[in-house]
Amino acid sequence: MNGEERQRTAAGAVPREFRRELYRITEEQLLPSHVEAIARLRGSYPHSISFVEDGTIGPHGYNCFMYALSLRHLSQNLVDIATRVEAAHPGSDFVVELLDTCYLQEIGHAEARDGSVLIYFEARVPRHAGVFRQDGFVISKWGLGHVWRHPIFEVPSYYGDEVRFFHSLVPAAGTPTKLFEGFVVPVLIVFDGSFETDETSDVVTEVVATASSAASAYLVGTSRFSSSNQCCTTMRLAGAAVSSDPPPPSLIIRKRRPSGETS
Repeated sequence: MNGEERQRTAAGAVPREFRRELYRITEEQLLPSHVEAIARLRGSYPHSISFVEDGTIGPHGYNCFMYALSLRHLSQNLVDIATRVEAAHPGSDFVVELLDTCYLQEIGHAEARDGSVLIYFEARVPRHAGVFRQDGFVISKWGLGHVWRHPIFEVPSYYGDEVRFFHSLVPAAGTPTKLFEGFVVPVLIVFDGSFETDETSDVVTEVVATASSAASAYLVGTSRFSSSNQCCTTMRLAGAAVSSDPPPPSLIIRKRRPSGETS
């Protein structure tokens, strides 16, 4: 049995009820209770999850994708835009674009190294992301809450049963922030003229002006690669069923409408 087969076997042994309980704790209980509740869960489901850091500390909120892709600290302009424009934030759609342009290049589990990125999928939709560590554990942020160290599939059930591994963002992409600016600009062009206030419009103008080079590089990358299908391999939880859990109300930063697309 090779390494990937052993990993699939271990993943299949993670009880579904345990993962549903993690979901319930992280999405339904108040944040101050999470650490104690997950520690107490060992009495019913022995696990290897440990607290890393308080995920609420920082200049603004951030989600799992922002953590895994080194986007924890955005400029105030980008924060303002993401607060006002639902489509212009580092969520599931941004990850899909990175996959479609191959800025995230997929590798096999055996090739994963310290700092590689894991992305979790449910019905082919990116639901969660984390950072792989050399000891085989993952560091990831759960919802609006804390950052945890955990085995690959000891995560809330909503995150899905399919995991894919990737190199960190390719050097040609530039910094993660510049790449995200390049993603945002075409979105803002689509929304041009539909902003509610002049203040928002002014912020949009400034972001577009300062990010034009990033947008150019991003669009060039988009035309260069046609599909993430060219560079993909998949690892799926053995015998997994499609999750029936409702999406959590987690947000990356405060937005006007809740979105369940990100962890």
